[in-house]
Amino acid sequence: MTKKEFVKGVLPPFVYMLGKAAAMSFKMYGSRSTIAALRETRPDRMFILGNGPSLLQDAAATAELMRGAGVMAVNLFARHELFERLKPGFYVLADPFFFGDIDSYSESGRKLIGGALDALVEKTQWEMNLIVPDTALGTPGIKRLESNKLLRISYYNNTVHMPYLTQAGKFKRYDANSIPPPAQTVLNVCLYLALYWGCGETYLLGANSSWHEDMMLDQNDNRLYMRDRHFYGEARRPFYRVPEKEIFFKVHEAMQSATNMFAGYWELQEYADHRQVKVYNATHNSWIDAFPRRYAESKTEA
Repeated sequence: MTKKEFVKGVLPPFVYMLGKAAAMSFKMYGSRSTIAALRETRPDRMFILGNGPSLLQDAAATAELMRGAGVMAVNLFARHELFERLKPGFYVLADPFFFGDIDSYSESGRKLIGGALDALVEKTQWEMNLIVPDTALGTPGIKRLESNKLLRISYYNNTVHMPYLTQAGKFKRYDANSIPPPAQTVLNVCLYLALYWGCGETYLLGANSSWHEDMMLDQNDNRLYMRDRHFYGEARRPFYRVPEKEIFFKVHEAMQSATNMFAGYWELQEYADHRQVKVYNATHNSWIDAFPRRYAESKTEA
């Protein structure tokens, strides 16, 4: 009897099939990820720029430390003039909204997403690593971005998280890039990349993670809205769970998303300990409690 036949005979059928599906998923998605190659040129110090309202203050306070370090930006950052001033070497797009059929989006969606993609194509005049999920391969958004040859596109593994694994089992797979940690936000993805590459120190700027403070429930139709605050401005927006179909979050869904986000940061802190690297939260007025705070006035190293 082969090992495969023994396992199939011992396990209940549904458990065996679940394990088989997981193994196939590891094989399929792992082969499409290309982020391992960036380990060779990783910076020792990485600054991850969230788009929260404190980013301008945080970036000004850490300007000296950022010189010569790696800078990673996200989402709509390219639309702001700070993009061309800082010239980040890394940029992450994680939301599938960037890679859908933009022409089918609402007018506001086309303006936001199309504007961000156009800004990346038109403004990037230096070599920059653009990291996107492997599920984006071949999409209209990628084809649009490929028109700028200075954008070096890499794909990270976007396999569904396997929560039943032990911590040691998960960390082993994170190290191998066969599954990623749970990612509720793009900053979760950015942190995993820095940890996976082995950056010695990673600093979070503009990572306020305070959107739960800005939710507003319409008292007439029970629709959820948000005072959407970023360093480049704020606006009252519908809080959509599926933007392209204009499907609103329910209150409990939004609260669960916040819970998942903060829990994800704690898992990444544990993974940082496993990797023996440091993550510091250098964001003023941040809700993230997983990482030690380290503001500019307390940073004395050159």
